[in-house]
Amino acid sequence: MPNSTGENYPLFTQPRRLTPKVRIVSYLCGAGRCLAQTTDIHSYMYMKPILSFLALCAALVAVPVRAARPAVDYLALAREVADGECAARQASAAAWDGTTATWGNAWLRLYDVSGDSTYLERAKTLADELVDEEGTISGYEKERYDLRDLQGGAFLYHLHQHNKGGERYLNAQMHLREQLYRQPRTADRLFVCAGTDTVRLEGLYDAMPFYCMYAAMFDQSKVFDDIVLQYEVTDEHTLDASTGLNYGACRDGRAAAREPDMRQTGLYMAGLTDVLEYFPWDHPFREKAGEMLARMTRGLSRCRTGKHTLWGAVPNRAADAVNPVSFSGTAAALYAEAKGVRLGYLDKKEWKKAQQAFGLLVAQMGEWQDDAEACAWFVLAAAEMAAVGK
Repeated sequence: MPNSTGENYPLFTQPRRLTPKVRIVSYLCGAGRCLAQTTDIHSYMYMKPILSFLALCAALVAVPVRAARPAVDYLALAREVADGECAARQASAAAWDGTTATWGNAWLRLYDVSGDSTYLERAKTLADELVDEEGTISGYEKERYDLRDLQGGAFLYHLHQHNKGGERYLNAQMHLREQLYRQPRTADRLFVCAGTDTVRLEGLYDAMPFYCMYAAMFDQSKVFDDIVLQYEVTDEHTLDASTGLNYGACRDGRAAAREPDMRQTGLYMAGLTDVLEYFPWDHPFREKAGEMLARMTRGLSRCRTGKHTLWGAVPNRAADAVNPVSFSGTAAALYAEAKGVRLGYLDKKEWKKAQQAFGLLVAQMGEWQDDAEACAWFVLAAAEMAAVGK
């Protein structure tokens, strides 16, 4: 386990003793000494410009001369949590809910990055406990019209794309897709859960990635326009212009919360990047979505109160006992930022900030290692960060 500053963590690799800059400086200084030793005093006035030039080169190369920072082994960190006790408990107590779906996605993403089929088989075993040979999902009831039931659709989509399960997972996806045909909507056509008129940012994460993947699989072009409507209208109704973030919910065209919510923000960002990965390349929403992601990323950067702090449940207020760190929201946001970098929507400046925040998340592992949702999101974030480094 790491200490409070993240130092001496066993999964950090060690830098080389001499950096390339140090070697170059050594060569230049050696060349200068040779010239000085082989030149008599009468020729010094002719060699002085050359010696000065070599000294200048050494100075330019040597400033600043510093050892390279240890590199983080993101893949090893992802494996550590994916193979831990929290993951084992989740695998033995599977239910059709959001946490199970997130773990399934985490194991599949770790397989994609590492190539270790252990994680693919683990995800398949998890799905097979919930989906029978006909594609019927245990514990799922379409008539509930609960958007949270659709989270697992993305998990089943990925399994089907890996050619695991034959028609079983495809049939299950069809059952889930039928729900959206009759899913309740608001007056401005936004999806809501049955029995409520409140649109939550989490609801877009629950439904939009699967909605988009299914549309891409069956070339349902009109669905992409509906997805654009869901994001653009929700973003307009929930945007907090002072922070660049979004309030957690809206109702009747107005924000239904007083402050942004970190967990909702992280899920909103994660869902947006998942959608971007499957959206048509020539669709104009890609540029708009990239701008939304960049705006929220900058907003989170501004909300951090220091280099050694993470985001509280309310991200624009300092994290403390009253406003504890949202570890699942933080990990989800870092997953989204890493994927945004990999897809080309965020620049290297934001990538460095994400790496620094991830280091703090590692340093505080003892505080969240028993939280199933936070652990799953950490595996997703670490695997995605490993993919950026490839």
